[in-house]
Amino acid sequence: MARKRVFVGVSGFSYPGWKGKFYPENSKSEEFLALYSKRLNSVEVNSSFYAPPSTMMVKSWSSKTSEDFRFAFKAPRQITHILKLGEGSPEASERMSKTLDLLGPRRGPILFQLPPFARADLKLLEEFLDGTPAIGSRVFEFRHESWLQESTYELLEKEKAGFCIAETEDMAPSFKVTSDIAYFRLRKDRYDTDTVAKWTKKIAETAKSANEVYVYLRHDDKGENALLAEKLAGQL
Repeated sequence: MARKRVFVGVSGFSYPGWKGKFYPENSKSEEFLALYSKRLNSVEVNSSFYAPPSTMMVKSWSSKTSEDFRFAFKAPRQITHILKLGEGSPEASERMSKTLDLLGPRRGPILFQLPPFARADLKLLEEFLDGTPAIGSRVFEFRHESWLQESTYELLEKEKAGFCIAETEDMAPSFKVTSDIAYFRLRKDRYDTDTVAKWTKKIAETAKSANEVYVYLRHDDKGENALLAEKLAGQL
């Protein structure tokens, strides 16, 4: 995958329990991001699910990372779970996107994770996609099986939007790439080195058509998945 831009990380970086395992024992919370970025080249920000990041926060994150680092962001629940991609959600998405543009080259995709109760509604999805053409790198994670159909993949391809390949305790991954981005979320409670090795092979096979590859393991309290992400990055 040397010709591709590959970004690997964990869903979050601000965990005091990682000290002594992934961060130095004496590190301070304000140093976590800079320390993280020296070992992994991307992070999936999950705090944005609860509230969009402020301009001040985005500028601070940018100052602590190099231009080779990438931030991916989970779309706010106001957009995906309350408005459910309906009226008002394109405008809210574009407001957040303009803030994220302050990251410059550090900016990665926005992940729109739909709730498990949201059944397939291709008309709604198409209207949202048509209403957000200015947002680059849109990726969608569907957690109801009714979405996992060719019509969904074709619509995403037409709109140049990405499909999130997610492994959870409840759903097996569907290996589809619908844009120039391949996006993977490994969300099971536990992974080990053997599982990561298998995923490395599967990612390389699946992402052949993509220009950029994003892979995120679930965060944990002790930093074990951060270490596994480091191994996965090395293998890719």
